[in-house]
Amino acid sequence: MAIGVRIALGFAAILILTAVVGFIGWNGLNQFSTHVDSSVQTSSLATQLKHVESLVLYSKTTRDLRVLDQAINDLAPIRSDAATLAAQAGSADQADALTQVADALSAYSSSLDRYAQSASDSQAKLEEMRSKTNRLERLSDELSTVERQEYEQFSEALEVAYAEQRTRLELANTADLLLKATLTARQSEALFRQSRDADHAKGATDAIKQMYLTALKLKKLAAGTEEEDAVKQVFAAVNLYRKSLGELIEVYGLYEQADEIEARLEANSQRISAFSATVAASQRKQYEALRGSATAGDAAPDPRLQKRAQLAQLADDLILATLKARQAEAAFRLSGDFKDADRTANEIKPMFVVAVQLNKLASGTKDEAAIGKIATGVNDYRKAFQELVDIRRELEAVKTVEEGLAQASADIASLTTEITETQLAAYETVNQEADASRARLETAVEASAAASGLLSTVRGIRLAETDYVNTAGQGNRADIVRGGTDRALSTTKSLASLLEGSKMAPKVNEIMTLATAYQTDFETVVAALGDANTAEQEMQASLNTVSGLVESIAADKSVVMQDKKAFNIATIGVGSALAIVLGIGLALVIGRSISRPVGALTSVMERLSHNELEVDVPGEDRKDELGAMAMTVKIFKDNALQVKRLKREQEEKDRLQAEEKRATLARLADEFDRSVGSIV
Repeated sequence: MAIGVRIALGFAAILILTAVVGFIGWNGLNQFSTHVDSSVQTSSLATQLKHVESLVLYSKTTRDLRVLDQAINDLAPIRSDAATLAAQAGSADQADALTQVADALSAYSSSLDRYAQSASDSQAKLEEMRSKTNRLERLSDELSTVERQEYEQFSEALEVAYAEQRTRLELANTADLLLKATLTARQSEALFRQSRDADHAKGATDAIKQMYLTALKLKKLAAGTEEEDAVKQVFAAVNLYRKSLGELIEVYGLYEQADEIEARLEANSQRISAFSATVAASQRKQYEALRGSATAGDAAPDPRLQKRAQLAQLADDLILATLKARQAEAAFRLSGDFKDADRTANEIKPMFVVAVQLNKLASGTKDEAAIGKIATGVNDYRKAFQELVDIRRELEAVKTVEEGLAQASADIASLTTEITETQLAAYETVNQEADASRARLETAVEASAAASGLLSTVRGIRLAETDYVNTAGQGNRADIVRGGTDRALSTTKSLASLLEGSKMAPKVNEIMTLATAYQTDFETVVAALGDANTAEQEMQASLNTVSGLVESIAADKSVVMQDKKAFNIATIGVGSALAIVLGIGLALVIGRSISRPVGALTSVMERLSHNELEVDVPGEDRKDELGAMAMTVKIFKDNALQVKRLKREQEEKDRLQAEEKRATLARLADEFDRSVGSIV
């Protein structure tokens, strides 16, 4: 039999044994896997239910109702699987346990539906509440911003009012100071006009300077205000008063000149009268002397007597004319009427004519010098009176200046009084406005603080609401939200009272409405979350029931599977051992039938490799593969012998060729030696 066939038969026997052992093992594993599948499916119920619970928890964390719907959808096949497993249970106990699992899953499904409904209701309310709190926060922020702006506005208005009060009061005080300075200047002016004293003039000038400085300050204060034009008029009046007083002081210097001229007139008139009286007396005396020396019998009168009489008469006329002129002059000096001045001028003309006549008559006489002094005095009197008239004409401007001073001071007094009264009235008005701004500012401060507090309260409510929802209403978090809502309502009521009738009153009313609605919605959410917590507890109880039943079923199946496992291990072990023993026996038999002939051939081949070509090749007569191998080794041996014979023949041939080559070389060497020797 061929080796391959024998080996194939051996392998076939081994495969049959393996198949038998495999069938035994498959049968055991099939029974084991059936129990494992049942156990896995039962355990899968709990695993799938935990997955549903994880979806519920995820939905609770993320507030995603779609995940909750997915949990409800995933729960339906779990209930179906539980019912199927109960129907396929191998024992009554397992069927009863799986039925309880199905019932617990139904209870879990009912609780989950209620939980989903409560979550949906609370979620909807929470969205509404968040919308309300967002609106509340925006309104509170807007209210806080508006009140802060109003605070800044009224604060600025109050500062402006205070600044205007200060300006008004300072303007009134400065106007009052200007009025006092004007009165002082008027007093100094009156004293100066009465006394024309330099000290009083200086006092009036100093008072005017104070008036000017005060008016300048008043002008600067009123710059840009509604009183600027009136103050400019006051300043112009003060400036006019200052200039007028300067002119008055300058013009009053003419009074001294007038007094000096009047003194000169007095002196001249007295000298004229004295000289005229002296000349008249002298001329009468000489006349009497000449008349006494003349004889009674002289027929013609003495010309000297006539001249003396004329001189005496002219001197008397001059005295009379001088008295008339002095009377007219006195009238002019007292009245200041220029008609008296003209009358005086007319009275001075006869004085001058008489003086000229006297001077002509006295020419060449011893009285010429004295009469010349009279003429000079008359001429000086005439010139002095003309100077007096001119000065009196200049002094006429004093009246205009004095009238201007009186008018300027009256204007100053009137304008400053009006400015003072206006500023005081404006001060009272601004003060009332400041009081109103201050009251509104206090309201704005309170409203701003309340609005800021309301904003903080609303944000606190949002945080407390989030905390309440995240913790599912544990602890006193609901009370914290309620307390925040109550504070928000209380603050809103305070704001409504503060801002009643203002433009923000509708916003406050809206805040009140939103806060009240939020409070109602929160109580609804509290109720919904309470129901959800109850449903969640029921779900947890159902989950615990399912877990307990699944663990009990799994424990029972584990005992059965351990028994099956032990039986299958024993069956597979015995079958495997038997297969191994039979396989080893077959292997030994087949191996010995092949290994010995192969070993003999191996030994022959080794000896042939050492040129032991005389060795015999065993197994040439076998009809199997080993016989073919022996024939092959025999051919190898014959070929080796042929090669050895051919090698000996080649060696002999090579030896003969070498000897022939050496003989040829020796012959050639001898011939070369002979040829060389003959040449030498």
